[in-house]
Amino acid sequence: PYINVHIDTEIKDNYFTVKAVGYKFSINIDNIEEVQLMDKLPKDSFTRTNGGATEEYNIGNYKGNTYGKCMLFIYKGNAPYILIQTDTQAMFFNAKDSSMTKQWYEQLCE
Repeated sequence: PYINVHIDTEIKDNYFTVKAVGYKFSINIDNIEEVQLMDKLPKDSFTRTNGGATEEYNIGNYKGNTYGKCMLFIYKGNAPYILIQTDTQAMFFNAKDSSMTKQWYEQLCE
C-alpha cells in the first residue's frame, strides 16, 4: 500500500481532513489551536507506532519526544511542512508540490 502514495486533503463543512493509505486525520477547523508553516521538520525523535515509512514517505501514527502523540502525512525532503496542533495531538503534512503546501496553509489560516 506504500507504493505511489497520494496524500489527499479536503476542507468541507468546516472540517479539515487529511488521508492516505488507510490513515485519516479529521478535525473541526474551530478546534485547531495552532497552524505553522515550517521549512523543515522539528528535530524531534519521531517513533512510528502504527503506519508506514519508506525513503519517500512517513504516513501514520507516531510519537515524538517533544510533540507526543502525533500523525505524519509527509513526503520526505519536500519542504515546507505544515503543523496542525490540537489540544490532544499534533499532525504534520505536506504535498509533493511546495506551492500546494503553501495553498493548504493559506486556506487553514483564513
